[in-house]
Amino acid sequence: MAEQRNKHLLSERERLILLNNIYIAHPQSQEILKKMQRAHRSKDISPEPKSMSIIGPTGSGKSTVIKKYMEQHPPSIKAKSSQLTIFNAVIPSDSTPRKFIRSLLTALLAQISNCKPQDVPVNLVNDQDSDTTKLRFYKYLQDSGVELIILDEFQHLISNKTDSSNKVLLELAKTIKVMIIETGIPIIMVGTGRASIVFDVDPEVSRRFHASVEMRPFMISDDDNFKTFRKFLAEVDKLMPFETLSKLADKELAIRLYAASNGFIDDIMRIIHAAGEEAIEEQASCISLEYLAEAFENAPGKNQTAEGNPFRTPINKVMSWRCIQDAYKGIVTSSDTQGPQKVRRKSTQLVKDIF
Repeated sequence: MAEQRNKHLLSERERLILLNNIYIAHPQSQEILKKMQRAHRSKDISPEPKSMSIIGPTGSGKSTVIKKYMEQHPPSIKAKSSQLTIFNAVIPSDSTPRKFIRSLLTALLAQISNCKPQDVPVNLVNDQDSDTTKLRFYKYLQDSGVELIILDEFQHLISNKTDSSNKVLLELAKTIKVMIIETGIPIIMVGTGRASIVFDVDPEVSRRFHASVEMRPFMISDDDNFKTFRKFLAEVDKLMPFETLSKLADKELAIRLYAASNGFIDDIMRIIHAAGEEAIEEQASCISLEYLAEAFENAPGKNQTAEGNPFRTPINKVMSWRCIQDAYKGIVTSSDTQGPQKVRRKSTQLVKDIF
């Protein structure tokens, strides 16, 4: 502990770097990383690749898990090109099959050429014949040694203007199916819950995705869930570069942080990072309630539904807010949902009973 607390003796810049690089695994991280590894190795040990999907609301920690897996499998960078182990790309919104493949080819060429997408020669991606573009994409995948494809934001395959019976969506689903068959490379699709419609339109696509993981926000609907949430906060607190602990895991402060985030890990860390930066700049010994209050006012999370500033409101009033009352019942609202959704509730033991 003494060694940990000595981090406050570092320079301001070093402390800010430490603060912004704090990583505590999401409770589901190990399960997801294990399933990603199974999908990855299926290329070499199975008759056909076993693809998977990772579904979760915005801010639930999907991107952090993907980043962690990619860090474990870095590309082999040479002077002018890279051998990729993993090809990772973001699906553009309102995709058509042609736009989809062109965007993937552009991203792949940029990654293997160590350049920006806008610097990729136009003649390599703007074929009149979409089949030519597709074949070129498959060839570069094989030549660059790609073993796994990760496609983020795959809800973008679904147009806001149409429903799941849309002809374009059916064509996109077929494009994904053919990509898996032709390349023999497993795909991990990452997106919000809405994205699962893609699997409903074509049973052949669904059959090739052997695993699906739903990332959930932290819950406080029972004693075990609340302990898990507080354990996460305690681990974050231990890693922060301050002279003393900020007591983030104290029961009252944990409830305030939950009200500020609805349990979404991205929103929690955004508030803690902003409050921590202010505390470091003012040479404070820890993060105080006031720093958290200012951080919340300056950058409230996308998923929070607080009825005021939870760090400036009496705790009894915070606990009466709808977001906390819903959380006791296992209900959470995110920026991706039209209303509250019941996630899970393991018992009738409520968090309010332990105060």
